Amino acid sequence: MIKAMFRTPILCGTVFYTTAEVIRNLIPFAFLPILTRHLSIQEYGIVSMFTAAIGILGPTVGLKTSSAVARAYIDRKEVDFPAYVGTALSVSILATLGIGAVVIGLSGVFRRTIPLDTWVWISVMLICLCTNFSDTQLMLWRYQQRAKDFGLFQIARSFFSVATLALAVIVLNMGWHRGRAHEERHR
Repeated sequence: MIKAMFRTPILCGTVFYTTAEVIRNLIPFAFLPILTRHLSIQEYGIVSMFTAAIGILGPTVGLKTSSAVARAYIDRKEVDFPAYVGTALSVSILATLGIGAVVIGLSGVFRRTIPLDTWVWISVMLICLCTNFSDTQLMLWRYQQRAKDFGLFQIARSFFSVATLALAVIVLNMGWHRGRAHEERHR
């Protein structure tokens, strides 16, 4: 009976989505001890502000065209779907450039409340755009009921995010010079 239950697409998909979501959320959590070892409290605060900036600008950059593409997928027989996707991604790029110009222009004002350099704001904009593009693909896989592709991509995206942060903090020594590991090394 249990084997028969796992053959149903709904239960199988639910199990895969849930498992992938748990793994995706465990990856950054597992990296936390490494990150706290290499960053000071102030630097960890900057990483938190960077993450918050992505959370704030994410919905506006790209205008969440992933939702529009997902909606068009439902009506794909009535619209030129490939052209719709191309237009939506073009709108995302143009919106990112426009909002990016405003954010960079106002980065001096932002710096008073959120002490991030201009290059960091540019990084935030690029990450938001890439996230919008990958969200578009994830939405399509969800509507196509491709749970395996969806879950593996989510896990890979989380791992890539953590690996990029590890590269910046550990390999490129961003944060090493003031972090706890440096302090312990020079006692």
